[in-house]
Amino acid sequence: MRQWPIIMCGVLTGVLLLAGASAAAMVGDDVGPKNSSDGTPVPDVDKAHIVQGLPPPVPPDNGCWAAAAANVLGAAGWGTGANAQAKADNIYQDLINQFGAPGLGYIDALGDGPAGAKWWVHNIGLDAADAGAGYTPGCNYINFHVKKGTLYELDANFLLDELARCQYALVKWGIPEVGGHCVTLVGGNYGPNSPNFTGNVQQSVWHDSDSDPLVGNDEVRPNRWGPNAEWFLDMGNPGPGVPPDDWIADGYMTVCPGVPKPASAIGNFDIHYYVGIGNRNDPPIGDPYYDTTVQMTFTGSNYQAYHFDDGTTDPYWDDQAQTPTLLVPNEEIDDMFKKLYILVDFNDAALVPVNALGNPVVPDIDVYDDADTEIALDSAEWASDNGQVLLTYVFDDQPAWEKVVFPSDEYTLIGKVGQQGYNVFEWNIATECVPEPATLALLAFGGLLTLTRRKR
Repeated sequence: MRQWPIIMCGVLTGVLLLAGASAAAMVGDDVGPKNSSDGTPVPDVDKAHIVQGLPPPVPPDNGCWAAAAANVLGAAGWGTGANAQAKADNIYQDLINQFGAPGLGYIDALGDGPAGAKWWVHNIGLDAADAGAGYTPGCNYINFHVKKGTLYELDANFLLDELARCQYALVKWGIPEVGGHCVTLVGGNYGPNSPNFTGNVQQSVWHDSDSDPLVGNDEVRPNRWGPNAEWFLDMGNPGPGVPPDDWIADGYMTVCPGVPKPASAIGNFDIHYYVGIGNRNDPPIGDPYYDTTVQMTFTGSNYQAYHFDDGTTDPYWDDQAQTPTLLVPNEEIDDMFKKLYILVDFNDAALVPVNALGNPVVPDIDVYDDADTEIALDSAEWASDNGQVLLTYVFDDQPAWEKVVFPSDEYTLIGKVGQQGYNVFEWNIATECVPEPATLALLAFGGLLTLTRRKR
């Protein structure tokens, strides 16, 4: 695998891309340019210093990762605004507000598009407290896949298939002697090893945050395949005696339709465990300013009402358990029973085990109540690409807390994401209290008198 210097966003590369912008009108594309979920074009967020008309700042504007993350999220329906572009612009501003250089109005910190997208979804998009600023429980594009490492023609063809089907994609690039860049894929032509190969010019179509101050421009670049079919973008010859400026693809993220948890559960008590971006004020680890870290956040209006006997409200790992075991607080309410939802996102749907019939195998996640009684799995619902599964467990009473036992260390995510043998991208848990069936029946007949809590 080719190694590149620390990933930074190119500042002047957009000048090269502009030269190919008009090619979209001259050469037909097998796929795209793709539209957003609302029918408008996929957003084309420009980095803040481009919009402000500023010369390349020092330190440079490294916000390409945030702009690409905002593009795919806005296209998928996340955020607020009149259309996908407005949603993406608002998401990008949220990322500037969190990770931007104080007083500069742009992002000078290195970052990662997938991690930035997940940070926004879990800290703003799914936070009921931020209603009106991105909380969209009805959005079904909640399934995220990430691949790290050198990409090949096979990956380029795969991403075009995903665009044609229903998904959105960003791609990370290594740039020799510079660092890296992150852009949004919106279309292109299949390579010769695809069954959909049409013989058209080998090219791909992008929305690039460095390129144009106008919304909606499609930048077209030729694809080139390396000796082992590595995926390069041919950026042309930068000058006499200088080799062609080829970028090599080194990772992608897709945003895909998933299985939304019930909005009532998300708004009640929601736990997110994911790899995201730490606060820029954290001690630097690796890249300057912040690093990709494992985080747990909590949302929902009843977060503070859920607690253990000692009054603590945060779920915690049982450090004495043999396998990863999470203890989750509860709020005990008479005449109610409990539902617990676990949503698991996989890095690669193709790696999810299948049974003899070709159906995906449900993860062996066990749930127990406070009496250590195992709660049977009530249902398992898979996303259309089998890249995500929603597990539902139903308690027949109100436990003081619940225990979730995961089958392997891959669910702890630490140092595991993207490694061979570890396919869990993230997981999150939501819980809610639901009236008991007997209570519902009495309410229906208008005969609610005196009820007692169901005993174990």
